Amino acid sequence: MNIPINFDKIDGVKFDLNGRRYRIETDHMEKGDVWVYSDNHIRDLNWPLCFDIDWQKQTYALLKCKPGDGRNGNVLATDTSLIEHLMRDMDLFIFFIKDIVNALIINKII
Repeated sequence: MNIPINFDKIDGVKFDLNGRRYRIETDHMEKGDVWVYSDNHIRDLNWPLCFDIDWQKQTYALLKCKPGDGRNGNVLATDTSLIEHLMRDMDLFIFFIKDIVNALIINKII
C-alpha cells in the first residue's frame, strides 16, 4: 500500500477523548509518521505518541517519546498490521487513532 494521497489532511486535526484534548500532526521529515500530542499536559500525557508507519509493509510501530528526544522513546508496539480500509478514509483513520489512545489510557500506559 502506498501512502494515501490525502494523508496530510489529518495534520492539525484535534479531538477530545475522556475530557482531554489531543492533536494529530504528520511528520514532514519522516513521510508517513503520525504524532499525537496531548494539549492538556496532565501526568506524562505530554509525552507524544509516534505512529511510525511503514506503508509498504502495511505495519506500524507505536512509540511513547519524551518531548525533545525525537523518535527515541518507549516502544509500545512493533510490526502491528494496518487495517487498509481505515487508512483510506480520514474520519476512520482518526477513529483508529482515538481508539488506540483510549486503549492506552484504559490500560494506564499513558
